[in-house]
Amino acid sequence: MRKIVSIIFYLLLLLIGVSFAFLNSTSVSVNFYGTILTLPLSILLTLTLGVGLSIGLMWSFYKYLRLKYAYRILSNELHCHDKKGEMP
Repeated sequence: MRKIVSIIFYLLLLLIGVSFAFLNSTSVSVNFYGTILTLPLSILLTLTLGVGLSIGLMWSFYKYLRLKYAYRILSNELHCHDKKGEMP
């Protein structure tokens, strides 16, 4: 049953994507300070969403690594204090 619901969800998502592309098929020009790129609006919006998601994912991964590093340092300090018999 779960597999059928998943298939229906993905088909509905595909249908929404196709209708979005059909409704936004007009071409737009984007000036990149010397290069002009002409793309359909739906493709441009999808690329913009993808770039934004990629940047957000990289930023979140960077923050995750920083927190993991800080946790490891604090954990090592705690274990060091525990071995000496001191309270931090």
